[in-house]
Amino acid sequence: MKNVRAVSAAAIVSMIATLCVVSAAALATSTRARGRPYTLRIYVSVKQDASGEQLRALLRPLQAASERLYHATGGMIYIGRVLLRDRRTDGELAFSYRFNRTPHGARNIPMGPAHWWDRTLMHEIGHLKLALWDEYRRKPTCPRCVMALNSYGFCHKGKHRGHTRWRPDCWTRLRQFYRRLPRYAQRARTRGEHAPPIRARIVNTGQK
Repeated sequence: MKNVRAVSAAAIVSMIATLCVVSAAALATSTRARGRPYTLRIYVSVKQDASGEQLRALLRPLQAASERLYHATGGMIYIGRVLLRDRRTDGELAFSYRFNRTPHGARNIPMGPAHWWDRTLMHEIGHLKLALWDEYRRKPTCPRCVMALNSYGFCHKGKHRGHTRWRPDCWTRLRQFYRRLPRYAQRARTRGEHAPPIRARIVNTGQK
């Protein structure tokens, strides 16, 4: 009888451990199972006459920003397509090699080499495509929030400080505009996964 009880206890422990592993795996993949992700399209203009190699080099930080966005949203939001054109200034992200001030705005956002890296790009895409506000104007700022420029995540109700209290936290705002985004996407694990490669169309007007 004692042996039966020992075996039963071991079986229960083993079953609980298995369920924990299965639950963790389900959490990691559940966001994709519940619906297709949101893929963003972004138009990037480059003011100068750029070479094809220079234009392709601008894609690498965008792919890194897409990767960060993918992990921050449990794989539900990332950059799908990018149009890159030189000798233009009308892009959603308007890049210039000579721009050295702070990016600003929600459309036709001016950017330069100093800010063309994953966290700043993710922050500006938050304005451009996700309807998010700055979170760094009020002190202390939201912890671990890319809109406060101190991390790669998004703030939620429990940790939202924002520069104005009446504006909702980033996760509430995201779910207002992206209704397929599950509530648990902010907890989903995507470690070991990667955002799909950006599909880019490069228009080299000057053919430099």
